[in-house]
Amino acid sequence: MRVYRLPSTYDGEEEITLKGKEAHYLTNVLRLKAGSRLLAQDCNGVRYQGVITASASASCTIRLTVAGDTSASTDALPSYEEPFTPLVLLLCLLKGRKEEQVVRQATELGVGKIVLVSSEYCTVRLDKKNPRTRFSRLEAQITEALQQSGSRVPTTLLDRVLDLRELAEWWAGRGPLLFLHQSSRTRSKDLSTYAKTFDPNAPIGVLIGPEGGFSEKECVFLEKAGFLPVFLKSNILRSETAAIYALGSLQELLHR
Repeated sequence: MRVYRLPSTYDGEEEITLKGKEAHYLTNVLRLKAGSRLLAQDCNGVRYQGVITASASASCTIRLTVAGDTSASTDALPSYEEPFTPLVLLLCLLKGRKEEQVVRQATELGVGKIVLVSSEYCTVRLDKKNPRTRFSRLEAQITEALQQSGSRVPTTLLDRVLDLRELAEWWAGRGPLLFLHQSSRTRSKDLSTYAKTFDPNAPIGVLIGPEGGFSEKECVFLEKAGFLPVFLKSNILRSETAAIYALGSLQELLHR
C-alpha cells in the first residue's frame, strides 16, 4: 500500500477509529500492528502521517498529523510530486469489468474526476433495482488504485449518470472538451496539436464513447456543443484502450 485512503466522513480529527472491513484491511490484510506507521490521504488530497495506536481484529485506531516529509511512510517508493493537469474523464457506460478497468487505470494516471455517460450505442444500462451497485464497485476500484499508486490527486466519481446531451451544460465552459471518434472528421486534430494550445493547469474534459462508438448524429451534436473532435493516429482501439491512450498521452504532452 502506497497511501491509505481515509473514509469520506473524515474531517480532520487527530484520531480516528476504523471498524469492519476498513479495520480488517489494515490489521489482517496488511498486518499492521500498534506502533506501525502509514501515509494517509483524505478526500481533498490532504496527506497525513498516521500511527496505529490500537489494533484488534475488529477495530483499529490511528493518530493522524498533517504530513510534511512523507518519507516515513510504510512504502519507500517515491511518488510523483509535480502538479497534474485536472483531467476529467467522461466515460460512456461500458460492460462491468471493462468499466472498472478504465476507472482503476484513470485513477492511477491522476485523473481528477470521472463521470459516467449514457449515449445512443451504450449496450448496458444501470440496474434499476439496485442503481448504487455500479457506483459502489467503481468507488472500490478508485480506493484500491489510489492506495496502490500513491497518487496525490483525490480522484472522485460523480454520483449519477449524465446523458450525452447534458454534458456541455454540466461542464459550464470550465475548459476545453475533447471527444474521440472512430472516423476522420473535417475539424479533427491530433492530441499533440491540441495540447500545444491548452493551459496545463486548466480542466480538460475527455469523452470516450461506448463499445459501438458515437453515432453520426451524436458527433454532429458534440461539435455544435463545443467539443473538439480527436482522431487518434492508431489502429481501431477498444473504448478501454482509447481512454488510457488519450489520458496518458495528454498527461505526457502537457507536462514536457
